[in-house]
Amino acid sequence: MHLHLLTHGTLTPFRCRPVAGAPAGGWSPGDTELELADLAVGLLVRLVPELPSLQPPLVREELQAMAYKLAFQFCCLEDKSRSPLVAALRAAKRAGAAAADVGPGAIVPAGGGGAEGAAAAGGRGAACSRGARIMSLRCGLARFLRDTATVAASVPTASAASSGTSSANPSGLLRALGPAHQPELDPLTGRPTLQLVVDMAEQACRDAAASLDELSELLALLRTPDAALDESLVADKLRAYAPPGSASVATAIAAGTSAGGLAARRRLARHFWALAATSLDRQLSRALFVLEAAFSTIAIHFLRCLPRPLAGGAAAAAAAAAAAAGKAGGGYSSSSAMDTDELLDRASANLDLALAAPTEADAAMLGTHEELALVLARLQDTCANAEVLLGRLADAGAAAGGGLGAGWAGGPGAGGVEGFGGGVEGQGAQQPLEGIDLMVRALKMYCARS
Repeated sequence: MHLHLLTHGTLTPFRCRPVAGAPAGGWSPGDTELELADLAVGLLVRLVPELPSLQPPLVREELQAMAYKLAFQFCCLEDKSRSPLVAALRAAKRAGAAAADVGPGAIVPAGGGGAEGAAAAGGRGAACSRGARIMSLRCGLARFLRDTATVAASVPTASAASSGTSSANPSGLLRALGPAHQPELDPLTGRPTLQLVVDMAEQACRDAAASLDELSELLALLRTPDAALDESLVADKLRAYAPPGSASVATAIAAGTSAGGLAARRRLARHFWALAATSLDRQLSRALFVLEAAFSTIAIHFLRCLPRPLAGGAAAAAAAAAAAAGKAGGGYSSSSAMDTDELLDRASANLDLALAAPTEADAAMLGTHEELALVLARLQDTCANAEVLLGRLADAGAAAGGGLGAGWAGGPGAGGVEGFGGGVEGQGAQQPLEGIDLMVRALKMYCARS
């Protein structure tokens, strides 16, 4: 049924392609096209285990090409995307940051009075809605890249690499880097490269940090007693987070400084702050899912193709040094240092991989030593940013007394994404923060090798 919907129903690749491209002829994709793409990718994720045997091959190649085109626009760094949808979202973020004087990733315009306040609230609502759809699509694409890498990792590659028949990767694994003018694209296969996956992880770090900033601010407001709330702040934040045209909000603001008016504004403000906090927690969960999926995709490639970086006592010393450096920098680190073999075995088990020991011939499938070194350098910076993010999440969770982030902390319903589009179903028991921490520590071992 999934294949029928993708190839013969309304969710054909041809209908989903416009959302991945630039506007043409005065027309640009909108929310309808975005939802169709999200749904199509969610369906495609369910077909990943069957894709290698899917006939005819042309159908398989077209479906994969659809997902790759979407990934180039929605999984890259947002400032590199040519999608008008992403461009509009970035503009909303910049406008919100300028109005509220907060970080550039948050969508928090400060509402003014009258028509200006209504426009600000409406703009925030539209930006949040579109941002949620984009993040849902990004979750599906991240899962598609991870699951296809898992399937591809089971295909032998050493013989193809040693024969020197082609510099392309016939197994479906991604190369490390593309040409200098477009390093995110492998021109021989049309697939993304690991550079794009690193960029996806970096963008997820930024998205998670922005959501955490705004969520922490709202939770601080919700914990503040009514008597300690500044009335002008309550009015501004009420306009910012309330839906435009709300009659109850207009009535409460028109009530002025009367006791009833003050109580109504505080009550409504807390209601809308709580709704916004729930939405932000869901966005944070999605960003963390993308981050974990991106790191997992890279780890699958490294575990399959790269010889293990260290062994024995040297690995334990390196792990201990990395843990000490993380603590000194205030970042998140594991409470115990593992031997490299133990750490990589645990990462393999976490990813459900059972792999033979890689050789240099396998490593050649990813690219040259110089290409790998460039990707590892970028990856090292992203791993450091992820450690800072994990530390902030741990601090925020402790400050909230365990009430922050029930989803991304590994509780029931983690991820907060339902239906076909998000691709985060069934992730609740996997402890996202622990998974990210494990992948970061494993990847840092390979980065140290460079």
